[in-house]
Amino acid sequence: QYVAETYYYLGTSYLAVNDTLNGIENYKLFLARTTNSYSEAAARKVSRYYYSQKDYATAVSYYEKLELLATTPSTIFISRFGIMRSAYFIEDYLKSKQYAALVLESPALDNTQEAEANYALGISAYRLKIYTDAITPLRWLVGNTTTFMGSEAKYSLAYINFIEEDLEG
Repeated sequence: QYVAETYYYLGTSYLAVNDTLNGIENYKLFLARTTNSYSEAAARKVSRYYYSQKDYATAVSYYEKLELLATTPSTIFISRFGIMRSAYFIEDYLKSKQYAALVLESPALDNTQEAEANYALGISAYRLKIYTDAITPLRWLVGNTTTFMGSEAKYSLAYINFIEEDLEG
């Protein structure tokens, strides 16, 4: 009856002594067995771990689990932002585009997050050749950033104009 909770407490204990691998493995065992009040915290730690290890495909699956378990707006935002980023890195542009749009709906975005979400949305739509969806976020990046994102947005907009034979755009 208490096997699942044992995995959670064991995972927490391992993390407390900096044994991350065993901590994450026990959290995964816990998440596979049950859903309770500890599940959200476990999913957050597991998803963050896989993201930090650049195992983006696994991170997506745990961020999706976190999204389902989320009980607060901030956790929903964290999960969606994680899915957007991770999906972009594994070139799942359809999912990245979808979650970037959800992230942009958040009222608590800071400037950096807004830029990253517009970048994911614009470049994902561009890579999917859905140019009409790419134009607005790419224009936002050109007007609001001075980073590589703005430069890539300028190039992408020029390419879209070329493809669409809009040489005035």
